[in-house]
Amino acid sequence: MKKPFSSVLKGCAAAILFGIVLCIVGAAGGGKATLYPDWKSILTLRWSFIKNESAQLSFGAAQPGALYSLNLSCDAAEVALRKGKEFEVHTNREDLVSAKLDDGTFTVSCVQSGIIWNSDEVEITVTVPENAQFDEALLSLDAGKLKAEDLSFGQLTCEVGAGTAELKKISVSGASSLHVGVGKLEADHLSTQDFSCSIDAGSADFQQLECRGVSDIEVDLGQATLSGLFEKDVRLNVSTGSIELEAQRPAEYGYRLETGAGSIKIDGQQFSGFGMDQTYREDADILFDISCDLGEVIVDFTDSAAPQAPRI
Repeated sequence: MKKPFSSVLKGCAAAILFGIVLCIVGAAGGGKATLYPDWKSILTLRWSFIKNESAQLSFGAAQPGALYSLNLSCDAAEVALRKGKEFEVHTNREDLVSAKLDDGTFTVSCVQSGIIWNSDEVEITVTVPENAQFDEALLSLDAGKLKAEDLSFGQLTCEVGAGTAELKKISVSGASSLHVGVGKLEADHLSTQDFSCSIDAGSADFQQLECRGVSDIEVDLGQATLSGLFEKDVRLNVSTGSIELEAQRPAEYGYRLETGAGSIKIDGQQFSGFGMDQTYREDADILFDISCDLGEVIVDFTDSAAPQAPRI
């Protein structure tokens, strides 16, 4: 029994020694090692012994009357998306970032699969013309940070893995679909038609949200906080996480409530108990369809002057 155990210890010692040697060699060469959390794998180690190369890629101005699509996908990067005069991409890592404008689709990607050797975090600034019309946009980030501000799209899809996304003053004429893995999403003044958001184990915070269509929020282990205007039906589904929603009180509303071992609080009234099933005015203009398994859902209204549902 001693020999196998001794072999394991020797193997661990050799691995540690190898890591120390890499650190010494890397430091002497001017590089550094960075550990990145990756929701697809346990750990990602990235190193480089080469200098970072900056690049600015330009693709010209938007054509009058043309419709464009935006496809922004990054494994791990610090990304800023903003308006400007032309389609442009500026990055400190030319070797890891690719961009093209092809047949109306502006694609920007940063791929760092597996063990990538690089000396610094990737920084990307994406500029789109302020007069460009986008019928759809896909924003995808596994790790790192994404900032987008003062943009308009026909449809929006946003996916956040283990990173952080900040959206400010985003206007969507159609539907918005957002998903958060274990990361964080913050949105301020998001205006959209239909709205859907699903959260695994991360968090989402929506302030001054304006939803002109149907809203659908689903939370597994994470949490969601929302405030704003909801003009159509609202569906809230919680497994073991939580949802807090503060809405302008509708002139007429009803609700359909279901709980497992969780609890629902709507307009100050508590609903709980295993297998609880409660309905009120299901044919109202706005219906709050709420299902809560083990977590918690809280719905508050900001205008107390409008008629309220009766206490049961």
